[in-house]
Amino acid sequence: MTLGSPLQLVQNFLQTVGVVPFDPSNFPRFPYSEYLANKRIYQVLWNWYIGSSLEVDVAQQGKKIDLYPVKINPIRNVVYKHATALLGEIRDDDRPLVVPRALPKDRKSAVHKKLAKEVEDTLSELWAENNGRAIMSENATLSQIYGGCIFKLTYVPWETWRSIPIRIERIMPDQFFAYPDMSDSWRLSEMWIVSEITNATSADYGVPLDPDAKAWMMEYYGPRRHYIQINGRTATKIFGDEEHVFDEENPDPFVPGVYIPHLRAGKFWGEGVIPAIIGLVEELNMRFADYGDAISDDSHRYVAMRNVNGTPKVDKLSNGLNVINLGSSQTGLTGQGDQPDMFEVNKGSASAPMADLTEKLMAQIRRDSFMPPIADGEDEGSQRSAMTLAVRFWPLTSHINLERVNWTTGLNIFNKMALQMMASRGLAGITQDHVDSIKLRCKWNSILPKDRDALISEVTNRSAQALGSPEHLMEMLGDVDDIEEEMNKIIEWLKEKAKIQALAQPQMGGFGAPGGGTPTATKAPPKPTTK
Repeated sequence: MTLGSPLQLVQNFLQTVGVVPFDPSNFPRFPYSEYLANKRIYQVLWNWYIGSSLEVDVAQQGKKIDLYPVKINPIRNVVYKHATALLGEIRDDDRPLVVPRALPKDRKSAVHKKLAKEVEDTLSELWAENNGRAIMSENATLSQIYGGCIFKLTYVPWETWRSIPIRIERIMPDQFFAYPDMSDSWRLSEMWIVSEITNATSADYGVPLDPDAKAWMMEYYGPRRHYIQINGRTATKIFGDEEHVFDEENPDPFVPGVYIPHLRAGKFWGEGVIPAIIGLVEELNMRFADYGDAISDDSHRYVAMRNVNGTPKVDKLSNGLNVINLGSSQTGLTGQGDQPDMFEVNKGSASAPMADLTEKLMAQIRRDSFMPPIADGEDEGSQRSAMTLAVRFWPLTSHINLERVNWTTGLNIFNKMALQMMASRGLAGITQDHVDSIKLRCKWNSILPKDRDALISEVTNRSAQALGSPEHLMEMLGDVDDIEEEMNKIIEWLKEKAKIQALAQPQMGGFGAPGGGTPTATKAPPKPTTK
């Protein structure tokens, strides 16, 4: 029997899980088979994340029973813990969770310093206006599930409410496909975004459809061309007195999107933690089910009787206690016989090795997902120093540091794209001089809480021994946004303090001498002598 082509198999799978693929004939250049292959993988990963993959029925003695009745899903916990550790100790303010920083290429140039400050302020405003904290948070979670996440820039002059008409978008990985540049996997040579939209949105983009028709939007970005099509028809947008047709030359020298992999090893698409623990999660659920059944059997044991005539009766005593009357034995002619007896068949099913196996499976899930027990609050019940606990977090923190390497690279490229997009369109006062005179970096929050008392003590001691500049020591404290501005405030405060002391010193007389200064030592008057 012929099952069909691989493409047909993928389409059939997607239809069985409720995903209706769009008609590829409307988009002839789209790499449809590769896109569907990725989508199938993404659907499996999503099902494990939400736990629907544990909803499996099997036939047993003519009945359907749950294969995984307990439905333990540690994957969701792993995803949330990894995403939280990636973003670190989040501050309660409006700054991006990963703060863009700009360093002047010429640190001695006042002009470059000024341009760097303007770049930082503009990028912070852009992220804040686009709900950057929420976008970064969601992409941190999606990266754990799908093995990567996508940030995209879109020029939106019709959104007149924006101070900077550039939209930062989070793209779902299962709606995205791209080819990287052959020599640089961080820059895309082509990018497609496929999404199902409402008919109202389709009409807003100049493509009215029948009420029952499904609307599919395809966005394409290449090195020379950019277009948006809805069901094969070119989209348009009216803003002001102009109609913008979304089929044009790419106005930017780049594809305005960045794919940030969770971890990358020899291929473009990232690798997440879910595939490594799927088998362990299945085994954990099956063994927990077996252990639960054994405990249930132990709690509901069989009761046996012997030497009983007839059916026992349940009598109630005067104090309300129920007793079972087994009757008397059938003694026969000799008057001797075994006494009636009722007893419990004691054959235990649950065992220590069964319980130990479930613990070992959970421990292996933690190892393969880089989640030490301390991440779940298990500190073995003893008092530990902060350094000891931090070292125990090393499996998770070392993994997160690798993730941050990819995020730092991707966000630096993305932020520079945003600056280039502003410079080429004359937005927010950004010029090519801003782009050329700065280096971008990312400021991350600490993965784990810091011992504030120990940090203050270290900064104080280093300052007393002149082992660090004030700027560096303030950077160590981590609670100063603009160090240069803070230094200027400190200098002004020291000047005011010196003025106040200078005004107060003459009135106080310094050390007690009128008019200030150090009093001159005088000899004590001689004691009177008597003859």
